[in-house]
Amino acid sequence: MLTLLSPFVAKRRQLSGTLAERVGALLDEKGKTITWLAEQSGLHRVVLSRVVNGRTTDVHLSTLQALARALDVPVGDLVDDLPDARASGP
Repeated sequence: MLTLLSPFVAKRRQLSGTLAERVGALLDEKGKTITWLAEQSGLHRVVLSRVVNGRTTDVHLSTLQALARALDVPVGDLVDDLPDARASGP
């Protein structure tokens, strides 16, 4: 079982909003919908809706990998430059 991105747990809401913006922008850029992303990624539409609307609190590595694969971008494009909870301490 894959674990969630533990370095980001302390800043989950900030991660979600930024991830939501990036995924939303990529969908807009490609002219695609959440339904298309669900079909391409194999992720449930409800999960994707939560990601795109910034309402998720847990983002698993497997979810990021599926998103990146479907959007044809490296995982780093979805998470690079996001705040690292380790930088602000426990």
